[in-house]
Amino acid sequence: MIVKITIAICDDQPKQVNLLKSYIEEVKPPFNVEFLEAYSGEELLYKLDEKWIDVFFLDIEMKRLNGIETGRAIREKFPDSIIVFITGYRNYALEAFEVYSLQYILKPITIEKMKQLMGKITLRIEEKNALNTRNKVFTFKNKEEVVQLQYNDIYFFEKQLRRIRICAKKGDFKFYGTMKVLLEELDSDSFIQCQQGFIVSKAKILEVKDYFIYFRDIKEKVPISRRFKKKVVEAFEENLFR
Repeated sequence: MIVKITIAICDDQPKQVNLLKSYIEEVKPPFNVEFLEAYSGEELLYKLDEKWIDVFFLDIEMKRLNGIETGRAIREKFPDSIIVFITGYRNYALEAFEVYSLQYILKPITIEKMKQLMGKITLRIEEKNALNTRNKVFTFKNKEEVVQLQYNDIYFFEKQLRRIRICAKKGDFKFYGTMKVLLEELDSDSFIQCQQGFIVSKAKILEVKDYFIYFRDIKEKVPISRRFKKKVVEAFEENLFR
């Protein structure tokens, strides 16, 4: 599944906004990119109430609220987002560092600079997504005990009458539930349904052969129905090239 990100570009010169946008599109990052454009720091901060932003491109020399001041305000709302400052001067480097920016780029921007920058951005986002996946947990009730399993420890879920079996690194667990509700609870970037009664971890798939899924570290295999096979193969192939 292709990750979706939102990139905000803020510059008081519309030509510069369009140039940055065209360079990003030309570089073709491995994301589905949505853009948010603003032509002042005030306009950008006003628009931040509307959505989550993954990456900010901020021009420093803007009238009234400059890029550094805008970056400080952004940090309060988006502590983990990526900030890139763009300027024609070198004397803002220390202030940019204090806002924990990823990069401080001097104008003029070139396609080569953008390629290098998007490489850094891509690496940072992939590292962040991997960390988020490792930290995610699935919570359920096993008898009278509330259990939490990390996503990274789960191989698959199997429907068994009124209960669902979890095959995990720590062993097998069972809880009462339905596959429909389970699918709504799980992150679709991490798990995929492969048959009416099975949901598997994308990261744990070792091989898809004929109509079976083979896993890393365990001997059990899980069947794939004809209905779900295409999506399973696509998910497996996407995971291979991440």
